[in-house]
Amino acid sequence: MKAWRLVKSKEMLWSFVTVLYASSGQTVNAQYAQSSTKNPAIVPVPVNAEWWTERMESTNSRVSKGDADIVFLGDSITQGWEDSGRQVWEKCYGHRKAVNLGFSGDETQHLLWRLDNGNIEGISPKVAVVLIGTNNCNTFNMSAESITAGITAVVDKLRNKLPETRILLLAVFPRGEKPNPLREKLTDASRMVSGLADGKMVHYLDIGDRFLDKNNSISRKIMPDYLHLSEKGYEIWAESMEPLLARLLEESTGKQELTDAGRTLMCPMENAPFPHASRKNGFKRGNLEFPYQEHYSDSTVGIFIPDGYQDNGQVNILLYLHGHYNNVANALDEFKLREQLVRSGKNLILVFPEGPRNAGDSGCGKLEEKDGLKKLVEEVLTCLRKKGLVKSDHLGTVLLVGHSGAYRGLSFCAEHGGLEKNIGGICLLDATYDRLKAFADWIGNSPDGRFFSIYTEHLSGENEELMAMLTQKKIDFARLTDAEKEMPVDKWDRITFMRTTRLNHNQTVQWLEPWLRSVKLTNP
Repeated sequence: MKAWRLVKSKEMLWSFVTVLYASSGQTVNAQYAQSSTKNPAIVPVPVNAEWWTERMESTNSRVSKGDADIVFLGDSITQGWEDSGRQVWEKCYGHRKAVNLGFSGDETQHLLWRLDNGNIEGISPKVAVVLIGTNNCNTFNMSAESITAGITAVVDKLRNKLPETRILLLAVFPRGEKPNPLREKLTDASRMVSGLADGKMVHYLDIGDRFLDKNNSISRKIMPDYLHLSEKGYEIWAESMEPLLARLLEESTGKQELTDAGRTLMCPMENAPFPHASRKNGFKRGNLEFPYQEHYSDSTVGIFIPDGYQDNGQVNILLYLHGHYNNVANALDEFKLREQLVRSGKNLILVFPEGPRNAGDSGCGKLEEKDGLKKLVEEVLTCLRKKGLVKSDHLGTVLLVGHSGAYRGLSFCAEHGGLEKNIGGICLLDATYDRLKAFADWIGNSPDGRFFSIYTEHLSGENEELMAMLTQKKIDFARLTDAEKEMPVDKWDRITFMRTTRLNHNQTVQWLEPWLRSVKLTNP
């Protein structure tokens, strides 16, 4: 790898003022931006070096051929994928149409120039991975605010030039063997640019801690010179970034899966439960911590349309929420949700938004807000109509189903989700942990609505409490055991509680199909 370029100059102090970016004609993050006449980090300039010009020509030639799903944009640490990281690159990205646009010594202003001069011309990659800013500490001793403005300008230019590309913005990696002022400055800059993430087209990921030991020191085994990565360092980078990168690649195509059972779509949506302000700093539960990026940045909504679905003048929705330590893709397969819906014979579309992904958390973000359910369902229907998968704009019956920690999101949907008149039933699969009054009130206010709760021993007390609430309201209900699983559909009571002694917590989900058979959907 070529040594990074170190440019020395007099130390300068830059005033902190608003900037109007000439490249985009838009004011972006004025809080951190500076005048282009006083902050070189945002003024596009090339590097006056023969090797740099040659690499520019070489990378532009590669880009001109197209066929680029991922572009890596950065400095020598990114270029190092061609050296110390070569084997890791081949393993992780060689089959993914990835292009390395890292240039040794580059600062934000140099990357800006490259973006204007052919490095991304004529391509529309699915994901752009951006790691830039560490070299800005070398030149002019730039402040954290100056570096932030430079990174912001890079992201802003990418959004303007590649509007369909998702940006994976990495926090600047730590440098120096032990904590030091440069590392602190870059940490401050990364913290400020984290606000650029919108959970849709710009995603922020900080993996810096993965390079540090328990004393916040860097080992030569990871960074031989305490700045550039070894092969082990590139392994850490790839492994740490993979979950988010894989999801962004999937989202960028609006992934669809066709099976004999029907069509499955995975679509990012604005009104999905997350990202949400309630989890912008992650979530703590006792001694457990669930960081934002890993658990609350996913706006995926799974949609399943059964084969043979009839567009008969209205759209009936089955909204399903997963429980703790799960996610949409896993729960669909683990609990055979699509297969259960198909076997039930009901003319329903399954809508399955991502909740707290693989987290021990019952929060449900936007679905806890007033009209949150209505906004999500309307966005789903708009999406399906645009794709030509449904024609009707009339919403029929909405069924709310959830497992385990899903109780919270379902209760708010029933309480003030905005579709109270459409909700035809609620099914709790070992999920009566709390907010029992919300369910009791919905039952009392929905004389035709169906309610089913199957529970294991650990939730016996909560179900007894809910039944007591209904008794007080003079509402009749049935108490069953899972021995009656084969009872005829027409024998189900409108309100049914079932205690199981033979199923565990996860196995209760198999009762979704029998309950669906008992539900009558409204006619258009």
